[in-house]
Amino acid sequence: MYSDIRTFPHLNTLFQNQKLLALATQEPGNPYLSLMAFAMTEDLRSLIVATQKGTRKYNNMVNSPGVSFLIDNRSSERDVFQQTMAVTGLGRAMEIEERDKEALMTLYLKKNPELEAFVRSPECALFKLVIDDLVVIDHFREAEEKGRP
Repeated sequence: MYSDIRTFPHLNTLFQNQKLLALATQEPGNPYLSLMAFAMTEDLRSLIVATQKGTRKYNNMVNSPGVSFLIDNRSSERDVFQQTMAVTGLGRAMEIEERDKEALMTLYLKKNPELEAFVRSPECALFKLVIDDLVVIDHFREAEEKGRP
């Protein structure tokens, strides 16, 4: 267990360098998986994602906030396969309130500037994924539970 993600430089690098995550949300009877752009908050305890209001993933996060996500640095090249790192996170999705939206939108757009028109549209909602636990697979070794960042 650890209390600060910054004590794991490879993990911090992964979060900063990767632009996409696979987000698992829950709908009645089934999980639902989505590929999404993200940004890490400055305190390294949450991720920011954006989606259109009224979509399946929006409704899933509003109605059942427990989520899981996967971020990895995989490559299809054989010689780097053993250097793959994957992080599974467990947490809660919270729609960002209007008073906090501008600062977190700026953070999100710093990492994902190509999504500015989408994120600034009135149909877009920002969510904070608050990280409760992390499971890290590094160099295809045994899974290591990291606990809350």
